[in-house]
Amino acid sequence: MPLPGSYVKVYSQKQGMVVFFKDGYTDLSGRFDYGKLSGTSVQDVEKFAILVENKDYGSLIKEAPAI
Repeated sequence: MPLPGSYVKVYSQKQGMVVFFKDGYTDLSGRFDYGKLSGTSVQDVEKFAILVENKDYGSLIKEAPAI
């Protein structure tokens, strides 16, 4: 279910270290492009941890492999 205006916070894991990667809000279609970040390469990223918060539906944390 698309959730426009939800807050998203993304962490990445590189060589066993977890670091903040990107945050922001989903667009009107409920999407957030966490894979693209100006000036940062995702080549070394092993996986992402993604927090999604919505005032009506609560929070959810998912892990996603880097592509």
